[in-house]
Amino acid sequence: MVIAAAMKKPVVSVTPDESVVAAAKRMRDAGVGFLPVCDPSNRLVGSITERDITWRVVAEELAGAMPVSEIMNRSVATCRARDDLFEAQKIMRERHVRRVVCLDDIGLVVGVLTLSDVARHEDGLRLAKTVREAMRARGTGT
Repeated sequence: MVIAAAMKKPVVSVTPDESVVAAAKRMRDAGVGFLPVCDPSNRLVGSITERDITWRVVAEELAGAMPVSEIMNRSVATCRARDDLFEAQKIMRERHVRRVVCLDDIGLVVGVLTLSDVARHEDGLRLAKTVREAMRARGTGT
């Protein structure tokens, strides 16, 4: 199966200069806990999770007006939307992540593939291995 058939689209994202509060509201309104951070041309520059907001802003009693760029993760797991779902599972296992940002052939963000998307389209031992490895704690919640 091709990743494009399983990924979530359209993508809900945020820009680096938007506030953390704006990102949190966007997550709430979209019912998601992860946003790709994209520049104006829709190129990926990072990601932000509800865990980032909780741990890096709320727990530290910092101002929510700060820009997303101050707390975003700059190392984001990516894949090509045209790749096989197996490739995304491999990335999730190796990087210990539950979400992979999907890019088109010129590097623009076109979707997000989550562990739950993989579970809906895969079964068996490969899925079990992917879930086990992706869920290993990394501290960033990505």
